[in-house]
Formats: sequence, C-alpha cells, structure tokens
Amino acid sequence: EIPACGFAIYRTVIGEPSLACDIRREPEFPLAVNPGYRPEDTPYVLENDCIRVQFNEEGALCSLFDKATGYEALSASVQYPVWLDERDSWGGMQERRYEDSGLRLKPEKLETVESGSLRKVVRAVYRLGGSRLEQRFILYAGANHVEVQNRLLWDGEWKMLRMSLPLHDPK
Repeated sequence: EIPACGFAIYRTVIGEPSLACDIRREPEFPLAVNPGYRPEDTPYVLENDCIRVQFNEEGALCSLFDKATGYEALSASVQYPVWLDERDSWGGMQERRYEDSGLRLKPEKLETVESGSLRKVVRAVYRLGGSRLEQRFILYAGANHVEVQNRLLWDGEWKMLRMSLPLHDPK
C-alpha cells in the first residue's frame, strides 16, 4: 500500500525465487523450485473448462475443440506451405510466378514451457532450411480462447509463408 502523497520503493533482485506457481523452461529464466509442477503434464494437450487444444505426435496443431458448443474447428493438422511469390509488392509485375512450391515447414520440437494453475504455455518449433517458426500457445484457466505468439526467422528470397488452417464446415 502507498499512503496518500507518499511513495514506495521497489528493488529488483537477480536470482531464483524461493517459490514458484508454475514451471518455466527458458534458458534465460530457469526456475529450479516448482511446487506446482505436474510431471504428467504433456505438451500435446492444452485444456481448461472451455476449450481443448491438441497436437499430433509430430508436433503439429491438429485440434481446436470448443467444449461449450461441442464444435471441433479443425478437420486436419495445420500446415505451413511455402509459396513462390515473385510479384511486386506495389501491384506491378503481376504476371510473375505466384504458386505453391510444394515445400512445408516441418515440426521440429514441441515442449511445455510453463505449466501451472493459472496458465499453460507450449512452444512449437517448425523449420525448413534456415527458416524457423516458433509458436507459443498460451491457454489461461477459464479463457475461451488460446493465445498464439509467433516468431519467424525467414531466409527465403521470393518466397512467402502461409498458414493453412483446414476448418470444418459447420453445416
């Protein structure tokens, strides 16, 4: 609490906390103590009371299930096709190639980064040559959506990455 017309001083101390409510596996922030860690926790499923997110054995996103409505959003695994795109960004050279190259980013790694009573974070890494896509799927307790953070390192010249979401027809 800060009194009226008062102030407070906060100090940052570098080191590991004595208690942690979840597990974090980050090279820059390792936590050794974790009373909330669940050893049976798998990176292949993120689930709360509202939704369930699943990955297949290769590490690709394959299911987005809404528990309230019983709706499964995906009909197959999400893919990341690489397209040849030699067009001009300003609308010129539209006669140049714009087509699927047949190449796809491949799942490389799937791991649990955080796991606890407040949220779970799963990191998925995809790679093709020197290109790398890292996605963090974040599911909070009680949330009716999953947050996805993307980091892309791209080395393809005249190439474009797409995200292919094969959706179910709700009919």
